[in-house]
Amino acid sequence: MLIINKHNLNVVKAASKDETRPALNSLHVTPEYTEATDGHVLIRTEIPKLKLSDYPECEDSLTGRTKSYTVPVPDVVTAAKNMKKSTLPILDMTARIACKGKKVQILSTNLDTVQSISSTNMEKGETGNPYPDTDQVFPAADREKITIRLDVAVLTILIDYLKTAGKGKVYNTVDFEITPANLSGPIIAKATTNEQQKILALVMPFRITTGANMHDEPIYNPAYAKEYTLPKDMPKEKPPVEETEEPEPETTPTT
Repeated sequence: MLIINKHNLNVVKAASKDETRPALNSLHVTPEYTEATDGHVLIRTEIPKLKLSDYPECEDSLTGRTKSYTVPVPDVVTAAKNMKKSTLPILDMTARIACKGKKVQILSTNLDTVQSISSTNMEKGETGNPYPDTDQVFPAADREKITIRLDVAVLTILIDYLKTAGKGKVYNTVDFEITPANLSGPIIAKATTNEQQKILALVMPFRITTGANMHDEPIYNPAYAKEYTLPKDMPKEKPPVEETEEPEPETTPTT
């Protein structure tokens, strides 16, 4: 049994809609996180740090110890709609989820009412579809890496524009370019419209870190939003020197 919140359920926005891939038409629940993928994008969100013992007891609540299971997307969407706001953190847009064999229950309450969804563990049964081992996709934690932090609001502006500009294309894609020699500079985005017009955009990073730890000393100052400053390794251009005409030397008249 776990306490999850709206963010754990909303990851199904990444779930597959392809009916020929039933294993991916679901929310994958584990003791550490929930996740969903369509094979192209995967979203994984950790379980909130809420105590199960603090959740109020409800009648007919399912008790189970199944550690890993999957829940069909339609039931997850309904359960997310059942969540209510509350002044109590343990009840604020949260739910209690449990699985016992093939049975799954997602239960939410605001103390006045109880909403319960009975669902099915898609990994069980004769046509069970085990969820793929997504851990194999993630690189090792100790692997050398570069982390670029972007402002979601800024990135959304760009993505929304590209969705409109490339609407109807078989593959509406965007290329992001980063210059290794200037990691503190802008990230360049390149794409094309349906009419084959070239699109060139840039997004300034909040900060860039190197190594496995996001808490490494940033090499980029997030104050770029106020004024863009050149990195220390890039000398500022000197202002052009105005050319002045030299006065002609005075000549003394000859007699």
